[in-house]
Amino acid sequence: MSDSSKDISGLFPINRVDNNIHYTAQEYGLSPSGYFGEKGKKGSANWIRQIRTKNPEAEAGRFYDLLTDGGSEKPLSNGHGFITTMPDGSKITIRIKTSSKDSPAVDLKLEGLHDGVKTHQKIHFVRIGGSK
Repeated sequence: MSDSSKDISGLFPINRVDNNIHYTAQEYGLSPSGYFGEKGKKGSANWIRQIRTKNPEAEAGRFYDLLTDGGSEKPLSNGHGFITTMPDGSKITIRIKTSSKDSPAVDLKLEGLHDGVKTHQKIHFVRIGGSK
């Protein structure tokens, strides 16, 4: 393991999921309440979030890849995405097709405690600006 894997304190993160969360939060941010992205539509649950981007498919893929490094991936039975099981039992799912048109989603169901990160989240990637 190279020094680039160390956090600010110079220590290696405790486990793979924490490591992945750390690097994902550095790139995408994490709210003080432990969520990725911002709250979605008015009236939606706190655990449903959104990240606005010009290329939702690419960003959802990048976000998923950061979180799932070191996990075991399988395709979803409906063919609309993938689910990765992490060594600690956490499950992270990417769905390319969702009920929200052109808005892929990543679902987190984390096992245990992960330094203030909410254990259940759904993040939709929403297109902003021009076309694809």
